[in-house]
Order: sequence, then structure tokens, then C-alpha cells
Amino acid sequence: MKNCLLIWSVILILCSISCNKKISKPPENEIERIIKKSIKYRDTLLNPKVGDSLLSLALTKSIIIDQPKTNAEINIALLRYLSLDKLNDAQGRFYFDEAVKNSRKIGDKTLEKNAYFSYCNFLLRENNPSKAMILYNMIDSPNNLSTTEVEKKILLSNINEKQNFPAEQLRNLLAAHYLSVDLENDSLQIVTLQLLSDYYYYQKKIDRAMDYNTKVKELLRKKHPMDSIAWYYSEENRLFLITQSSDTTTMLGLAKKIIKYTNKSGNIALASNVQSSLRTYFFNHHDLKNLYLWYKEFPIELEVLKKHNSSFYFRTKAYLDEYNNSIDSAKINWKLAEFNNEPNPHLNFMYYNRLGEFLDRIGDSVKAINSYEKALQYALQTNVYNNQINLSDKISNYYLKQGNSELTLENMKIANQAKSNWIKMLNDDNIKNIELSNILAQKELEHEKSQDNLERKHYTQYLIISLFIILMIMTMIGISFYNIPSWWIKSMGYISFLMFFESIILLVDHKLHELTNGSPILILIIKIIILSFMFPTHHWIEERFVDILLKGVIKRKIHGYLSQFKTKKKVALSE
Repeated sequence: MKNCLLIWSVILILCSISCNKKISKPPENEIERIIKKSIKYRDTLLNPKVGDSLLSLALTKSIIIDQPKTNAEINIALLRYLSLDKLNDAQGRFYFDEAVKNSRKIGDKTLEKNAYFSYCNFLLRENNPSKAMILYNMIDSPNNLSTTEVEKKILLSNINEKQNFPAEQLRNLLAAHYLSVDLENDSLQIVTLQLLSDYYYYQKKIDRAMDYNTKVKELLRKKHPMDSIAWYYSEENRLFLITQSSDTTTMLGLAKKIIKYTNKSGNIALASNVQSSLRTYFFNHHDLKNLYLWYKEFPIELEVLKKHNSSFYFRTKAYLDEYNNSIDSAKINWKLAEFNNEPNPHLNFMYYNRLGEFLDRIGDSVKAINSYEKALQYALQTNVYNNQINLSDKISNYYLKQGNSELTLENMKIANQAKSNWIKMLNDDNIKNIELSNILAQKELEHEKSQDNLERKHYTQYLIISLFIILMIMTMIGISFYNIPSWWIKSMGYISFLMFFESIILLVDHKLHELTNGSPILILIIKIIILSFMFPTHHWIEERFVDILLKGVIKRKIHGYLSQFKTKKKVALSE
């Protein structure tokens, strides 16, 4: 009875300790949770204000705790996730220095590396690739193949993108991808393939971009359990690529499937990306009927748009009013959709160009031309020469009909200059495409050679293992002719057959991963079936072979063959 009470007392004490640990979690974990929550608000719920507030809260708590690891993590998070309007160059440098200082205090190389990566990405957000490149060169390269090297290549490709070096960008993206393949790291492979898909989209190679998107989906299918968030983001990327064609049925079906998922998961950012792709498609093709039907089926999405982007909300309302022949209401909504202090010239161009098209459709040519002229001023701030040509031609034709030769000539000059720049750019693009094709072919050839070398090494190693097993067995047969202790032969037999059957398992395991796409359940079932036959067979063959050697069966047979051979030879000589 006393022993029983003692046992229960110990159990109760352990339970109370466990409960206390669960209730009073260390403050560091609380800060990690706040950072994760801020990322969710920023990237998933599209609420950067709340995300920034949570980061400020985490910073305050870390100052109170004053632990080096926590200080390093919060400073890295601030560099990565804090909105640029709340983060200037001096603050960015301060957060970087603090992160590095605190990570060095505890000798955490991973945290120090993350600090460098985060500051480089902050500089790229600030559009300062030259400074980012200087810092990039300060990041230590690992001695052996690791994920850090892949991350470095991805970062370098981002710097190349900002520097407008597409050839180098592609070279580094391909290098990152092939390194991730060598590491057999599916997560990094998915990241690099998605980046390659995005790269080819911006190079206007939609088919190539779609190929890489398909590879992403193939990798995601192999993962068990499947990462649903990554899957639907890859679907959203496919939707975006489909909108470059005119396959409306496929596009709408895919969009509905993704929206259904976002309604369940509450992923506002993913839903926003889908809505943006669809709106752009409907606006570009002036497909107001499908635009109307879409928001009739998903009215809540229009309310979400109103909350997060009022300009696009009023623009969409204007198109819907136009479809319903409510022109006066459409005019009001176009006015409300105008940007306030928007620094992006492309967004301003799109607004005034679409407004001009609307005014053209309702027959208000004077206001339409005024809108086109504003759009042209913003188009001239970009390098999209096709937009400059179309607008200046449209404006010059209008003034030609009006008999205004001065403004006609002025806009014709703009069109001719844009055409000249466009021809030069097309020539540069042709040269660039040739270079990119060469880089792609070169990288693929290098990867094929490295794979061949790897396979050759594996083949050589398998050959060495096979020869060693044969040598061991031949040695066992040879020494069985002499008076060797039985334990010696048994030991050699154990090692030889263990190596033989383990090499078979190694070969089977490699093939199983290929045949089952890495499915753990299938691999486990097949291995159980194979091993249930292999283990008894292994022991039976080993025991049988050692027994034959110890009883001298092979020795007697060889002596018998030799004596027969000698007898036959003597007979032949006597004849």
C-alpha cells in the first residue's frame, strides 16, 4: 500500500511539473508566436498595419527579456517584414547590426547568415542592388554542398533582376535549381522552379513558364501529405499564365476551384491574386458579361476588394455599371477610382488609358483624348514602347481630323521615337534570347555531365562491393582447406552474406523510391513483404554455406576432380 501511494505521489508531481511547463511557456516562444502572427496578417490576410503593430509589440517584449537569440530573431523579422514606409536606411542598418551582434554573442552562424540575407533583401526592396551586392560578397560560402549555397544563388538572381542582368539572373536560377536537385531537397526545388516560371513569364515565354509550373505541381504531388497551400499557389500561378491565352472556360473553372479553397482557409492574399488575374483578363478583353457573372456568383469578393483596394473596386464597379447601361453611375465610379499620389507610372497609365477607352465607347472623344494624353505622359516614364506608340498614334489621328497640325506633328514625333526605341529593344531582345538559350543549354549539359559522373561513381562503388563480396567468399573457400578455427569461417560468412543482402536492400530501396514517388506507406508495405522473405533466406543460405565449408564438402569435391584429372592424364600419356 505504501509503495502504491509513493508511485502515485511521483506521478502527480510529474504531472504538475508538466502542466506548469505547458502553462508558463518561456517568453521567447511568445515572441516567436507574435512574429508568426504578424507574418500571417501581412502575407495571408493582407493587413500590413496589424502586422507592423505586432512586430512592434514583439520588439518591445524582446527588449524587456533582453536575450541575444530573441533580439537577433526580432531584428531579422523587422528587416524582412516591416513595411517600407516605417523603415528607412538608417533603421535597416541598425536592425542588421543588432541582429549580427546578438547572433555572434551566442555563436549562432545560422542566425548570422539569416541577418545577412534579410538585410540584402531589404536593400533590394529599397531598390539598392549595388549595396546588396557588396553585402552578398560578405556572406561566407559553405565548404560543402548545402542549402545555404542554394539560398545564395537565389539571392544573387534577385540582385541580377534589380540590376537588369537577365542572362546572369537565369544562370544563377538554374544553378540554384540544379544544386537543390543534387541535395534532393524538394522544398528548394519547388522554390527554384517557381522562380524560373516567373522569370520566363516576364521574358514573355509563356509555354516555357507553364512547363516549369507543371514541374512544380509534379513535385507537390509526390509529397505526402500534400502541402495544400503550396498546391493552390501553384494553381494560382497556372491561372495567371492561362489568362495570357483566351481559354475562358478553363480559366473560370480553375478560378472557382481556388476561390472555394480560399473561402475555407481564409487566405485573403491568394483570393486577391485570383481576382486580380481575372479582372485584368476581363478588362483587357472587354468581357463585361463574364465580369458581371463572376461577381454575381461571388459578391463577397467585391466587398473584400473594396476593403483592400478602393481604386480597383470603383473601377470594377464602373465596368459593371457600363454593362448594366448605367453610364452616369459609371462616370462617378471612374472618378472615384482615380489614384491619389500613386508613384507607380504603370498603374497611373493603366487607369487613364482604361478611362479613355470608356469615354471613347460612350462617344465623349474630347475627354477621351485628355485622358489618353495623361496616360501617354505616364507611359513615357516606362520602357513599354508599344503603349507609347499606340497612344501617340491614337492622339495624332484625333488631332489630324481636328486639323491641328502642330499637335499632330508633336505626337507623331513621340510615336517615331518610341518605334525607334522599340526596334532597338527588339534587337537587344533577340541577342538576349540567343544568349539565354545558350546559357540554358550549357547549364543543362553541365547538369547531365554531373549526373553521369554521379551515376558512374555509384556504379564503381557497387562494382567494388560486388568484387569484395566475391573475394570474401573465395577466401573462405580457400582457407577451409586448412585447419582454421570454425569461428573464423563463421565470422567471415556472417560478414560476407550480410554485405551481400544489405547491398540487395540498398538497390531495392533506390528503385522503390523511384517507383512509388517516395510514398512512405507504399515503401513500408513493399519492404515488409521483401524483408519477410529475405531474412529467413539470408540465414538459411549463410548457415548452409558455412556448414558445407566446415564439413569439407567443397574440399573433397575439388580433391576428387583433381584426382580424376590426374588419372585421365596418366592414361592418356600411357597410350
